Amino acid sequence: GGLTLAQLRWIFTDLPDSSLEQDGLDMASVVPNDDWDGVKEWSDLDPTCPESPVNPYGPGSKSGTADFFRSIVFCPERVHRSSGCHPEGFPHC
Repeated sequence: GGLTLAQLRWIFTDLPDSSLEQDGLDMASVVPNDDWDGVKEWSDLDPTCPESPVNPYGPGSKSGTADFFRSIVFCPERVHRSSGCHPEGFPHC
């Protein structure tokens, strides 16, 4: 059990799935049970999980923990805002 880095990225990103696919994620393997209702749910990841929303929470943007998390989970080019790359960040609650 546990989540993959790709699944963590899907949970915590504010980018649409189409952008994640362009970055190389195989969304069929990341969220194999996606019901396309626009809500990130635990059941999208695994059919044995409940159909309840995933509510991501993380440290503030000035946290070293947040910097580390972004550098491991998010696309490095997006984290460092390379030219032509829209920044990727935590969704707003």
